[in-house]
Amino acid sequence: MAFQQDKHDIGLLRQDGSTKTGFILARKNNIPIYETYDDEYLARHQTTVAGYDALSPEKEFAIVRDDWRSGFGQEYHDSTDPLRYYESTNVDARSKGGIIAGPLATAIALVDYSATFTDEGLELWDDANTLTNWTDVQVNGTLTREASTVRTGTYSARLQTDVGGTSSLIKQSLSWDNKYRNVTVKVSAYFHQEDASCATISIYDGQGTTTSSTSATTGSFIQFTVERTLHASASELTISAIVTGDTKNSWVDDITWVGPNLGNPRRFAEFNNEWYMAYGDVLVKLNGAYNGWTFIKSFPGVTATDLE
Repeated sequence: MAFQQDKHDIGLLRQDGSTKTGFILARKNNIPIYETYDDEYLARHQTTVAGYDALSPEKEFAIVRDDWRSGFGQEYHDSTDPLRYYESTNVDARSKGGIIAGPLATAIALVDYSATFTDEGLELWDDANTLTNWTDVQVNGTLTREASTVRTGTYSARLQTDVGGTSSLIKQSLSWDNKYRNVTVKVSAYFHQEDASCATISIYDGQGTTTSSTSATTGSFIQFTVERTLHASASELTISAIVTGDTKNSWVDDITWVGPNLGNPRRFAEFNNEWYMAYGDVLVKLNGAYNGWTFIKSFPGVTATDLE
């Protein structure tokens, strides 16, 4: 603040010869506290022109401007609360004579365990019996594009078995990544059954298959879900919508990935000397090298809000 004689106890004139800054001295019993020192008229060692930047190393002129009225103890400096922690450049310089190297922040990327299916709404067809992005597998069955019995969009897929038929199904394999091993995944599909208990949805990982429960509901679209913890040696992730039985019929629409899903970090917790983090519907812990996260558990479709 510019020096004002009626408001400040002392004023300091900068080397530019025009900027004068005012200061208010600390007080005891309302009396300003200060000391006077007689310095040498000329420093014993001087370079270039006289000035504080040319004084010998032993000479010190400190003006302390720290303000801790908000207290301190934050793990990181918060720019929205600057009076809580003094920020310097890569160092902690709060204490006289002790400059401490600050923490070096290193970004650790989150692993994205989410996925999507191509054409989840079954809208893309090459012709009336061929989906563009889903593989058609028929054992005495028929796949047909449907424009009347539809949950969302323009089309659904009709899966129908013939007399003596075994199955009518469509499937899609996601691009495989070993990160999915040991991860619990969940998918969903909507079936409109004409015949009760004929439709299911399944997950195959190259080592085994998990199939959803059947339903006796007919005449309307209902949601089917299936959840599987992929095998430690899993090599693929294939989703199938299936109709089985003799002369059975069902429409399927909106085959979607329920979880796990990528989300912002929500909570951290230390337990048993391990550092855990929850983001989206996934729980991970910091690895031993402190440069990545180790997968612990996924809760497909259930976003974490706390760790206790």
